[in-house]
Amino acid sequence: MKLLKWLISSLMVIVLVVGGTILFINAKYGINVFDVAKSLGKIGQMPEVSVVAPNAPVDADKTATMNAVNSSIAGLIQYDAEQDKYSVNTSISSTMSTDIKLSGAQTCVLLNWLLNSQETMNANIGGKEVNLKEYEFTIVQIDYAEGEEGAVNFNVVMSINLTKIKEKMTGLVLGWLKGKVPEKLYVSSTVAVTKGEGALNYSVENVSLALNNMSGKEVNEAIKLLDIVVKSGTLTDFNKNLGKSFVDALIGNEDTPGLTYSLKSAGVNDFAFEKVGDVMYYVMKK
Repeated sequence: MKLLKWLISSLMVIVLVVGGTILFINAKYGINVFDVAKSLGKIGQMPEVSVVAPNAPVDADKTATMNAVNSSIAGLIQYDAEQDKYSVNTSISSTMSTDIKLSGAQTCVLLNWLLNSQETMNANIGGKEVNLKEYEFTIVQIDYAEGEEGAVNFNVVMSINLTKIKEKMTGLVLGWLKGKVPEKLYVSSTVAVTKGEGALNYSVENVSLALNNMSGKEVNEAIKLLDIVVKSGTLTDFNKNLGKSFVDALIGNEDTPGLTYSLKSAGVNDFAFEKVGDVMYYVMKK
C-alpha cells in the first residue's frame, strides 16, 4: 500500500499547494492558469455523496460480506460485538470450500476492514509523516461495470477529511487558500481491468478521474500542475497508478501480494468478474 499512500498524499497537495502555485506557472507548461484557478473552486464545493458514490455500501452489506466470505473460508472474518468491529483473520487454517462472490459494495466493505486492521497509514505530506487514519481516509464505493474489449471498469471512490488541515492553515497565503479547501475531498478513480492468461494475471489501464465536482479537462489541467510540483506524471499515469493500487490490494500477485493472492494457501486459485443479471461480481475462485 506504499504507492497508494504516496498517491493520496499527492492528492492532498493539490488542495494545499496548487492554489498558490498557479500564480507562478509559465505558459511553457501548456497550462491555462485562469482555467485552473476557476476550476479549483469546484474542489472547494462539497459534492452530494449520493452523486459521487451512488452505489456505496449500507449497513446490511457488512453482514452479507461476512457471510459470503466465512461460508467459504470459515473464520476469515471476525466480529467483535462489544466494539462493533470487524477484522480479517490472517492466521486462519481453514480451507476454501466454494467460490467467494462479492458485489462492489461487499468488496468495498472488505477492503475497508483490511485498511482498518492497520494501526497506522502514514504518508509523507509536505515533508512530514502524517497518519491518514487521523483524516478519516475511507473507501466510500467500489463499483464494477462492463468496459471495452472484455475489460471491467473498476471504480473506487475514496474520501479524506481535511478539517484538521484547515485548522492549521494560517497566515496570508494559507489563510486565503483555507476558504478554497473543502471539508472532505472525494476522489473517484476508474480503471479498466483485463483478465490475462494464467492464474491471477491481469492488466490495468486508465479510464477517468474526478475530484469532488471537478472532472474531465479540469482534472487534467490540475494534474498537469501537480506534475510540475511533485512530478506525479500525466493524468493517464497518475490515475492508472492510483486505481491499480486498489486493484492490487484486492487481487495481487507475487510482486504485489493482495487479498486474493494471500489466500492461495486457503485454496484460492484465481479470480474472475462475473455478471449475474444487472449485477457484476468479483469472484475469488477455488
